[in-house]
Amino acid sequence: MSTLSNMQSIPIVSDILQQLAHSLPMELYYHSVDHTRMVLNNVIDFASYEKTNEKDIELLAIAAAYHDAGYMERYNSNEEIGANMAKAAMEKQGGYSSEEAQQVVDMILSTQVVSTPEAYARIVKTELAHYLLDADLSVIDKKTVYP
Repeated sequence: MSTLSNMQSIPIVSDILQQLAHSLPMELYYHSVDHTRMVLNNVIDFASYEKTNEKDIELLAIAAAYHDAGYMERYNSNEEIGANMAKAAMEKQGGYSSEEAQQVVDMILSTQVVSTPEAYARIVKTELAHYLLDADLSVIDKKTVYP
């Protein structure tokens, strides 16, 4: 059974959480490491509730952990940076296929808000991205701290 502590103990996840804690700009109120931990917790809860398989939950956890990592480099259009960081980390750690890495990239890129003729929107690039988008939006206006 997937839990927050299980997913946070995966080196690829724990490493980026440490980086975020030390490297995110201090003036970021919303996109903090606490925000990332809340998204990580919720994505695991949402996917577990729907009995998603363990490997997909792991991929979701990686995507959640890296979804705002690009903020360490720049504020606007940072999703591609976070996606590339996740892909590089997965390749470095090993044990992930190129298809799994691409799924994580696509989930992170799905969090980018784009302008369409009708409104601002997020374009879902993979089925698993729905969990990440829901988890990301579910923590709006929350400042709870997770250990």
